[in-house]
Amino acid sequence: MGHEKGEVKILIVPWSYGDEGNASWPGAFKALYNQEADIIAGAAIMRYDRSLIADLTYPFQCVHTGMLTVAPVRQRSDAMLIVTEPFQWQVWLMTAACILFSALTLFILSSTLRRVYNEESFSLFESAWVFFSIFVQQGIPEQPRSWSIRILISLWWLASITLMATFTGSLVALFAVERHELPFSSFNELVKLVKQGKYSILMDSKSLTRTEMIANSQLPVYQDLWYEIGVNHRIKYVKGIRSAVNFLLQNPAYVLLGPKTVLKMYEQTDCRLTLLQETILPTYVSIALAKDSPYSTFFSNRGFSSRRCKTSTSRMLLWRFHMYTSHLVDLYFRKLYISTFLELWWLIRELVERGFPKKWIRDYGNYIASRRFDFCNGTSPSKLKSYLDLRRAQGAFWILIGGLLCGILVLFIEIALHYVVKNAGSEDNRFAQFRRWASSYIRENW
Repeated sequence: MGHEKGEVKILIVPWSYGDEGNASWPGAFKALYNQEADIIAGAAIMRYDRSLIADLTYPFQCVHTGMLTVAPVRQRSDAMLIVTEPFQWQVWLMTAACILFSALTLFILSSTLRRVYNEESFSLFESAWVFFSIFVQQGIPEQPRSWSIRILISLWWLASITLMATFTGSLVALFAVERHELPFSSFNELVKLVKQGKYSILMDSKSLTRTEMIANSQLPVYQDLWYEIGVNHRIKYVKGIRSAVNFLLQNPAYVLLGPKTVLKMYEQTDCRLTLLQETILPTYVSIALAKDSPYSTFFSNRGFSSRRCKTSTSRMLLWRFHMYTSHLVDLYFRKLYISTFLELWWLIRELVERGFPKKWIRDYGNYIASRRFDFCNGTSPSKLKSYLDLRRAQGAFWILIGGLLCGILVLFIEIALHYVVKNAGSEDNRFAQFRRWASSYIRENW
C-alpha cells in the first residue's frame, strides 16, 4: 500500500512465507521485512521468529492438520463372508464355550434330578446337541420336567433369539453398504506403519512449518515420526496441494498432511480419498503486517478476536474466499483508497459472520462432487444392486455342502461301527467282555 497517495497496490509473490533459517527471509515475509509491503493478504501461522520482524494480529482461527489417504480396495475373499463378517471370531468362540458349559450343566442336573423328579436323562453328547439345536432355532426331542432345567433352557432360547436377530441385522448392514477399512484409524497407528515401512509422508513443499513443528515437538510420537522423516527419509515434498493429491492417487502408500479445510474439499470431490477424523498439529493463524504498522491495532482490536481451537471455521474460510476470488479483488482493489478498503473489509467480515463463505464453499464442493460421480462406483445410485449375488451368498452354500459331507462321513462311521459290533461275537471272550463294558458305559454316560 502506498502511504503517500493512499492507493492500494497488489503485489503477487510466490506462495511461500519463508522462515528464519534463511537470513534473507524469502517469500512474502521478505516484503514485510524490507518494508516493501504493509500486509500479507492471507493467513499466516503464528511463530516466534516471525513476530520478531512483523506484527501479528490476535489469532482469529485455529487451523488443524488433516491426514488424507486413498481408500483401500478390499482384497479379502467372499467365500465365507456371510459367516465371518456378522460376528467376529470372539463371538463364535464365546458361543461355542457357552454351549459346552451349558451342556455340562444340563448333564449334571439331569443326572442329579432324574431320581427326584423322574427327570429325563441326557447324556453329555445329547446335552450339547440340545443347546446346539436351540442356537440354530430347532426344537428339542425331550421336554424337561424340573423347573431348574426349564429355566436354563428358556434363558438359552432368549439368548439364541437375540444372537440370531443380531446376526440378521449385521447381514443386512453388510449387504446394504460397501465398507472400506483403513489400515490405520489414528495418528499413532499411522506412525507405527511408517516405522514399519508400509507408509510414507507426503507434504507440500511450499510450507515447511509443519515439518519444523514435528521436528521441535517433545512428544514421543512426533519424535518417532521425525526420526523416520529425517533419518530414514520417509517423506516426499510435492509442489502444491493439487499436485500432492494427484501424486497420492497414483501412490496409495503415502499419507498427505495438510490443512484440513483444503483436504476436506478434495475428499468431497473424489470418493477415492478418505480424510481421517483425527487431526494433528493445531496452530493459530493471524494476519501479518509490517513491523510497527499503524494498522496493527485496528486489525487486532476491531477486526478479530482471539478464539479457541474448537470454534467455527468461518474466519478461516474468509481467506479461502479471498483466494478463490483473488482475480476479482485484484481488479477492484486497484481503484480503492484506504478508507474504501476498510469499508470493504467490514462488508466481507459481515458476510463471514452470516456464514456466506462457508455456505459458498460447501455448495461448491457439492457441485464438484455431483459432476465427478464416476469415481464413486461403490456408492453411485446407478451401481447399487437390489439383489444378493452369489459372490456374497456363497458362504451359505458352503455350509450346506459341508453339512452334506459331514452327514455322509457320519453315515460311513455308523455302518462301520455296526459291522464291528455285529461281528464281535466271533472273537475271544476277553474282547467280547471289553466290548460289552464299553457299550454299556457309553449308553449310560454319553
